[in-house]
Amino acid sequence: MPLEFTWDRAKAASNLAKHGVPFEEASTTFGDPLSITVTDRERRTYE
Repeated sequence: MPLEFTWDRAKAASNLAKHGVPFEEASTTFGDPLSITVTDRERRTYE
């Protein structure tokens, strides 16, 4: 099932300015067949 992303333009512009990566490009990582997902055992639920 393909993923669908929606976002707000102001947040997208803010993210681009802060990280230098547009949402359109960042969203492609979710469909990468070579990606892996790792559980962060140190992450707290309040973060």
